Amino acid sequence: MCLSAISGRAQLTIGANAFQGCTSLKSVDVPSQATINNNAFEGCSSLTSFWAKNLSSYGTKVFYNCENLTYIGVGDFYKDVNGPNYLAKDGTLMEATVNTVIGSDIKTIGDYAFAGRGIKKINIPASVTKIGNYAFENCTALEEVQVKWDMPLSVPATTFEGVDCSNVTLYCPEDVEDFYGMVAVWKDFFTKAGEIDNERQYYAEVGKAGYATTYFPASVVVPEDVTAYYISAVSENGTSLVMHELEIIPANTGVLLHATAGMHTFNAANTETDALADNKLVKVAAGVNVPASNATNANYVLQKQDQVAFYKVTEPKQTSKPSAYLKLPTSSTNVKVFALDDDAVTAIQALTTDRNTEIYDLSGRKLSKLQKGINIVNGVKVLVK
Repeated sequence: MCLSAISGRAQLTIGANAFQGCTSLKSVDVPSQATINNNAFEGCSSLTSFWAKNLSSYGTKVFYNCENLTYIGVGDFYKDVNGPNYLAKDGTLMEATVNTVIGSDIKTIGDYAFAGRGIKKINIPASVTKIGNYAFENCTALEEVQVKWDMPLSVPATTFEGVDCSNVTLYCPEDVEDFYGMVAVWKDFFTKAGEIDNERQYYAEVGKAGYATTYFPASVVVPEDVTAYYISAVSENGTSLVMHELEIIPANTGVLLHATAGMHTFNAANTETDALADNKLVKVAAGVNVPASNATNANYVLQKQDQVAFYKVTEPKQTSKPSAYLKLPTSSTNVKVFALDDDAVTAIQALTTDRNTEIYDLSGRKLSKLQKGINIVNGVKVLVK
C-alpha cells in the first residue's frame, strides 16, 4: 500500500528505499526527530513537501528523482534564500528543490543534490568551488545554466548525466566563451556570454480543503487560478472577518489563499509594494510556534478539523511550513472558530444562547436547542462538537 501523506509521528525512522516509487506520496511532516536512510523517497514523483524538526542522521539520494519537490526543511539544515528551499550543512548543498536559488554561502554542490528535479534554470554562483558526482543527473527539463567563473570549474564527467546538454544554453561571463568550449563537460553545452532572464518564481501549496495561509519573501503577482486575501479587522459584533482581495501580495505579508488543491506558481512583481499596516495575518516561519491566546491577543490558525476554519490557539502550536496566523485583540471577539466556505467567512461563536436566539439546521428546520454538527444561530454558522 502506498500512502499519500506521512505526519504526526514524534520520532520517525525511514529505512533505505522505504517509499521508493511511491508515486501517490505528496507530503511528509515529522514534528520531531527523523532518521532518513539511503534512497528513502526515490522516485516519489508526486512528493512536493518534506519537513522534520530535526535530523539524527541522513542518507544519500534520499529524494532522488523527486521531480516535483518544491519545499524541504529540516531544523538547523533548513535554508531559505529569497524563498526557494534546500538542505545545506557547512557550506554544502545536500538536497535541492525545483525552485532552489543557490545562496552565496554555498561552496559545494553535493552528490545527487539536484538529481531528477524538474528544474528549468539554475544559476551557479562564483562562491561554488566544487560540484559533486551526478549533481544534476536526469534533470531532463533543464534549459539554461548560468555560471559566474572567469575560468571554467573542473567538474566530474557525471555532473549532468542523462541531460542532453546540446539543447541547454550555458551563460558565462563576457569574453570567456571560448574557454568553456574547450573544457570537458562544459563544451557539451550551447555556450553564450550573458545572463539568464531570471524571472523569479515562488510556490504555494493549497490543500484539499481549498485554503492555505502563507507569505512570500518578495512581492508577487496573484495568478488567475488563485484568490488571495488579507484580513484587516473583525466585525463590530465580533462574529465575522473583514477581508480584502489582493492582486499583488507585498513581501513578508501573511495572506489567505483560496484555490483548487495543488501547487500554485506566483511570479515576482516588477516592483515592491507597500506593507499592509492593518493586516491581522502574521507570517510565521516553518518550525516556529504560534503563541497561545492570552488576555491581550486572540490567535487563530487555519486547520481542517470538522471543517476548514481559523481555530483559536489555546496552547502553542508548531508550524511545519511557512504560513500565517490570525492575530486579533482579545477584546474584539469571543469567537472560538472562524469557518470558511466557498461563499463567505462566518463566525462560530461561543456556544451560548438566550430566549431570543433562533436556531436552525442546514435544511432550514427550526430547532429548540443546539444539536451536534453545524447549526445556524441568528444567521451565523455555529459548530457543536
